[in-house]
Amino acid sequence: MKKEKWLAILAVISTSMLLISRRSVGRTFLRRHFSKATEMPKLSKSIVVDGKNDIEKSLPADIEEIHTNAVLQGKDTYEDPATGFTVFTRLAHLKKEQCCGCRCRHCPYGHVNVGKKVSQVSKPKALSGKPGGNVAHSNVYTKGGDKGSSSLYNGERRRKSDPVFEALGTVDELSSQLGLARALLREVDGKTRNEKLMDFIESIQQELLNVGTVIATPTPYSPDVKEIISRYQLAERTQEMEKYIDEMDSTLAPQRLFILPGGGNSQSAQLHVCRTTCRRAERRMIEVRDQYEEQYDDYLRQATVYVNRMSDFLFVAARSVAEEDIVRTYK
Repeated sequence: MKKEKWLAILAVISTSMLLISRRSVGRTFLRRHFSKATEMPKLSKSIVVDGKNDIEKSLPADIEEIHTNAVLQGKDTYEDPATGFTVFTRLAHLKKEQCCGCRCRHCPYGHVNVGKKVSQVSKPKALSGKPGGNVAHSNVYTKGGDKGSSSLYNGERRRKSDPVFEALGTVDELSSQLGLARALLREVDGKTRNEKLMDFIESIQQELLNVGTVIATPTPYSPDVKEIISRYQLAERTQEMEKYIDEMDSTLAPQRLFILPGGGNSQSAQLHVCRTTCRRAERRMIEVRDQYEEQYDDYLRQATVYVNRMSDFLFVAARSVAEEDIVRTYK
C-alpha cells in the first residue's frame, strides 16, 4: 500500500479519535453535574492495537483496497463483493470505543473481548413498586439485530433470512426439542429411568453447540478460531452414535412395516419430534453447503454427517422407549 494512503487513513482515524475524545468529555461533564438518578452508564473502553488483526492479515488484496477506500471516505460500512454482505470498517468500531466480542473483521482492538463478557452488568436492584423505579439494564438484549441482520462468528453481518441463520436456528430448535425429550424421560412413572439415554442426549446437545460454531464461522479463520474448531471431534462422535444405535437396535424386534410416530407414550412421541426436527436441520445445513461451499472447509461436511446420523439414532431411541410399535395398516 502506498505511503500516501496510509497517511490519509491515519489522518481520518486521528480525527475520529478526537471526536470520540470530545464525546467522552461530554459524558464526564454530565456525570459530574447531574444526580445519580440520571447518571449515565460508565463505558469500559478498549485499547486500540497498532497494525492489522488476525483476520485482516488473511484478507485478499481487493478487500483491503475496498476497506481502505471506505475509511478514506469516512464510511462506517462497505459491501463485501464476494458475498454482498455489509461489513463494518475500522471507523465504525472506533466510534464504539470498545471491542464488542464478536470477532469483527476490522476490529482495531485486537479482539480483546472475544470469549469474554464485554460489560459487567451490576446486580439489578429490587423494584420498589413505584412507577419509574430504576432497574439495571439487562445484557440479554443488544438491539443490534433490530434492523434484520446479525453477526457471524467471523464478524460478517448477514440478513437473518440468510441460509446460515436458518440452519443455526433449526439446530437451536433441535437442541430445545432434545431438552424436552430428556425432561420427559426423567419423569417416567413406575419404571426405571434410562439414565444412559438421558446422558447421551445431553452429550448431543453439547455437541450441537460445536455444530453451531462450525455453521457460524465461514473461512478465513483467525488462528485462535482455527485452533478451537480443529479440536472438535465430530467424526469420532458420529462413530460413537453408530455404536449406540447398534446396541439399542439389537434389543428390538425387526422392523417389517412403517411405524407411526407415537409409541404409546410421550417420551417416544417426543423423540420422533426430535427426529423430524433433526431432518430439517440437516436440510438447512445442506443448503448452506450448496450456497456457500467455497467459504467452508471439511468441518461443515463432518457436522452434516453427524446430524444425519443423529436422525437415525433418534428413530431407534424412539422405538427403544416405546410401549408398542404402531404400524401402518393397509386397507
